[in-house]
Amino acid sequence: MTALVSVLLESSIRAAVLAAMVACLLPLARVRSSAVRHGVWTAVLCAMLLMPVLPYCLPSLPLPVSAGPPAPAASFAPAAPRAPVLPRSPAKAAVAAPLSTAAPEPARPVPQASASTSPVWPLMALGVYAAGVAWFLARFLIGWWSAGKVARSGAAVTELNAAAPVCESARVASPLIAGLLAPRIILPLT
Repeated sequence: MTALVSVLLESSIRAAVLAAMVACLLPLARVRSSAVRHGVWTAVLCAMLLMPVLPYCLPSLPLPVSAGPPAPAASFAPAAPRAPVLPRSPAKAAVAAPLSTAAPEPARPVPQASASTSPVWPLMALGVYAAGVAWFLARFLIGWWSAGKVARSGAAVTELNAAAPVCESARVASPLIAGLLAPRIILPLT
């Protein structure tokens, strides 16, 4: 489970960095064409969706990283020899340490972390992420279904010569295009 959370976190960070780079580079490149901007942001969106899979599909690109200039070698003077520690005689040790009449305390066992105990936050983060995905997917599907319903309910306009079928509908307030494979132009009745 932790590996899944780390992949999602890494993918999210990479996607955010990609979007930030494109957001900075488009104005610097002075791209004014809306078609080019749309194409670039579509490519960014596709890359964001593929971000969890891309590290496994693409070859790795090793980047040489220098550690910087080498640190100057420090010159250390040898330490002065220490005087040897002489053992004390047992008689002096007995005088130095008073006798204790209390029994020694037994060693307490150190509690160890159980292997089955895992942190709860990765599951909570995954649940929140899944709830967000489900919410936006539901909104997308409801919008898709509603747009199709509006496109099917419109009355065809035959006097306009257009590349796509043109319909009129009382359900729309401004002109729009609906449909992916067979797009329709939908005009308001006014």
